[in-house]
Amino acid sequence: MKYAVISDIHEDIISLRKVINQINKTNADKLVCLGDITGFSDLHHSHKNTKDADACIDLLKKNFDIIIAGNHDLNTLDKLPLYLKRHKKANSFLPKQTWAYEGEVHASLSNESIKLLNQLPEYVIETVDNINILFSHFLFPDITGSTMIIPEIKKELKPHFNFMERNNCLLSIVGHTHIDGFALSNGRNVLFKEFGFKQLSEKQQIIFGPAVMKDGEKSGFMIFDTDTFELSTIKTDT
Repeated sequence: MKYAVISDIHEDIISLRKVINQINKTNADKLVCLGDITGFSDLHHSHKNTKDADACIDLLKKNFDIIIAGNHDLNTLDKLPLYLKRHKKANSFLPKQTWAYEGEVHASLSNESIKLLNQLPEYVIETVDNINILFSHFLFPDITGSTMIIPEIKKELKPHFNFMERNNCLLSIVGHTHIDGFALSNGRNVLFKEFGFKQLSEKQQIIFGPAVMKDGEKSGFMIFDTDTFELSTIKTDT
């Protein structure tokens, strides 16, 4: 099975169209979006004149097999993720520092777009060739990415690996970090890599992918082949 995986569009319709055109040339079997379809801020993004949340959602609905919620999608709906709901219910302090969504204005969405966003799961587990793959926007327990910490050490990564163990997942594929290339973690640390090809070992690990949204030269997507365990992280055509 060959998966094409994207994340973090942030309403950038131009970059999304370019990525889908490239994916269509890869003969991917399944297309996966890891969330943050919406969420545009003048303070952080430069594609103000080409942002179109409705068009992005429509393209995803027509082309993608799996679409998952990111923190900005939930914020667009004024919807708390399960992680923060649990803290609110327990009347506990918010964990770490949560996103303030500074400068972000909710997109004006059609009823169909709102309906789709409301139906998005917080994660999906796919089983292929007796391997379970966990797709999510970020890491458990903050699986939709509502806090501002990026785990890089064993103590911070452990909850996610425990979640993978409980669900018998060999691989976890996430977005959220907007990294320039991709990153891998075996639970001890996170190794950052440039765009390109990587032959993965068949061991439990997390794969962090790039954003679709154009941000310097960071825009891109991933192709993962479960038959060969080959990972390709590809820059968006300019």
